Amino acid sequence: MGGMLPLALLLLLITNIWSATTGTTYAIDTFYTDLDSCSDTPNAIRAYTPDKCTAGTTCFTDGNNDNGTTACKSDYLETMKESFGTSQYIIQVIYKDSSCSTFYYAVGYRVTGTCELGYVAGESGYEGLFYFIATLPEEGTAKLEFFTTSDCSTITDSSSTTDLGAVVAPKATLESGECVPLDFNSYMYSTTGYTQWYSSNSYDDGGLSTGAIIGIVCGCVVFLLMLVAGILYYYYRRRSKGKQGGQWTATLPSGDLTSLESAMSGQAGLWNDDVITAKRIPRDKVKTKQRSLDTTGRTMADATLLQKITAGEVRVEFSESSPQSLVELGYACVAVDPADRPTAAEALYRIQIIISQELAE
Repeated sequence: MGGMLPLALLLLLITNIWSATTGTTYAIDTFYTDLDSCSDTPNAIRAYTPDKCTAGTTCFTDGNNDNGTTACKSDYLETMKESFGTSQYIIQVIYKDSSCSTFYYAVGYRVTGTCELGYVAGESGYEGLFYFIATLPEEGTAKLEFFTTSDCSTITDSSSTTDLGAVVAPKATLESGECVPLDFNSYMYSTTGYTQWYSSNSYDDGGLSTGAIIGIVCGCVVFLLMLVAGILYYYYRRRSKGKQGGQWTATLPSGDLTSLESAMSGQAGLWNDDVITAKRIPRDKVKTKQRSLDTTGRTMADATLLQKITAGEVRVEFSESSPQSLVELGYACVAVDPADRPTAAEALYRIQIIISQELAE
């Protein structure tokens, strides 16, 4: 039960990350000159975050007499670009803060160089029906001119002396995509806000959108978390199976069985190494026997044996049929210099490699 808790927490984290990456839905309104032109390229496109988005793929006339369709998308910028098809465009994304991180709304304008019908801009300071001329001059700038009449001859709101006017994005702003303050000389904007400019000529068009980049990053994080969850699941399954079946027989170079039994049942030493603990079989399944004999077959005292090993007079020997890799590991484990001996985890790892790659052949 305890082994499944980390998996449950990882799955919960994955769910939260996935929800965060797919949680924002934008309403994409496309506006046309009339109902008959709804299958053509739109004049203007608006994106915003509604309380509830309701898609309408059939062209309709809304309460402001605007003709268009509504889509619900998670990536507003790419949707707006794709909606213009092969036509040129200018897009302004409006934010509430100077770092351009708090989205307010976005508006896209079709570039024709002629007078085009906009829509009733309730999100702007004007809050009325506007017309516009969008151009991309050869010097690399982007220019939007706003008007209050259908022939694009008047820039002044009849209810005030404030001009809708024109706004221009320098070439450097388009190329860098930097966050800049809105041009409040135009009555088309509210009293506060910042913007990022995009166009069909922008250097940004060749790369990935912000939403796509976020999606890729979050997708990688989710994949890594799922990979960790899989590793943990495999680890706990192997650990559970490792507790079943099998007996080991060990031959000790020392006659001190008491010290071995103490290590097996105590709280320190090799037998309590984390890696060994995870891989070992139950202690009651381990069988040992003592063989500390000299060349004449007589039992050798532990102190004498240790002294001869230290002096290099006694050395562990292996049968000629033993795999060379196991022989080398055995010599390393009984090296006189402690620095030459592998740790329990290292020895276990090397044994696993030998079994899987050499003895399995």
